[in-house]
Amino acid sequence: MKGRSISLRLIIGILAIIVPMIVIMLVYEQKVVERLLLESAKQKTVLITNRIITTVDLEFNALENIPESLAPTFPNLTFQKIEFDSFIKKYLEKNPHIIGMAIAFLPYQYNSHKKFYSPYCHKLRGSTECKDLALNNYNYSIQEWFKKPLEMKKSIWSSPYYDQGGADTTIMTYSAPFYNAKNVLAGVITLDISLEWLSELLTSVQIYKSGYAFITNQDSLIIAHPIKEYRLKQSLLSIGKDKNAPHLINISKA
Repeated sequence: MKGRSISLRLIIGILAIIVPMIVIMLVYEQKVVERLLLESAKQKTVLITNRIITTVDLEFNALENIPESLAPTFPNLTFQKIEFDSFIKKYLEKNPHIIGMAIAFLPYQYNSHKKFYSPYCHKLRGSTECKDLALNNYNYSIQEWFKKPLEMKKSIWSSPYYDQGGADTTIMTYSAPFYNAKNVLAGVITLDISLEWLSELLTSVQIYKSGYAFITNQDSLIIAHPIKEYRLKQSLLSIGKDKNAPHLINISKA
């Protein structure tokens, strides 16, 4: 019995040493695995970010090239009104991300009357509709997408906005000014893209366990986000304040 008692105490003593060591080793290994997983997630995030940037940049560059390449040809336009529609429709059919396109003239630049004229076509429920933006009390001359490129005499992307009376959805517009045969500003060529395309692109991205991607403008206003309610209604700054998240506030300021 005495031998058994000594053996038992010896085993207990050994276990008292080994078990904590095993626990420590398991905790350490878990920490190492978690650190490796986190590092892998960071590297994957960088790769995903670069892929998104490349995809968006390539698409936006291709879209920008359309009005940029058309603008120099406009001084020699001899189109009749009905021809503008077919001209615009051709580009809408070729580009799935473009939901609308317009040729917006300054007064006197298309006709001798002091009137605005802007043939515009947009995709709507599987078909393409065309109209004159100058009709139905829609004053496009005061819109950012029309005023700014003429004032700055260069092409610009507008801030996101709800295009009531035009595409009737939240869009961004790229506008390129064009000139008449006397090298006088005559109007702008525009194309519209829906923010849904960007949000759909981001929804397909999953980062680590619960991460996701989103896009903001320079003021941290959320433009594209998997959560629809955030788009154009929240910024990183407002969310940071609401959720008491200093890191979001710091990112918004940066």
